[in-house]
Formats: sequence, structure tokens, C-alpha cells
Amino acid sequence: MVPALIDGLTQAYMNRESNNWLRLATGIPAGAGCMALAAILGKWIGHLILAVIN
Repeated sequence: MVPALIDGLTQAYMNRESNNWLRLATGIPAGAGCMALAAILGKWIGHLILAVIN
């Protein structure tokens, strides 16, 4: 998710415009990072629920 963050921040604060290829190159890893984070949080919440039930 870091490349997308860097791209967004440099656009916002350095008055730079991105292009579609850069958005694609930063968006794919950002999407994978979001999916990984969701999987980790889902497992953690699942373990908490099972601990409460048992």
C-alpha cells in the first residue's frame, strides 16, 4: 500500500499529476495489501469470536 500512498502524497503536495500507468502500477500492490490486511483482520476476529463461544 506504500507505493500508492507515496504517489498520492506527492500529487497532493508537490503539484504533480499522475498517469494511468502509474496508477495501475501502484494500485495493484495497494489492492493486494488491502486484501492481505482484510485476511489478517478476519482471522483475528474469527479467533476472538471462537474464544468467546468456547
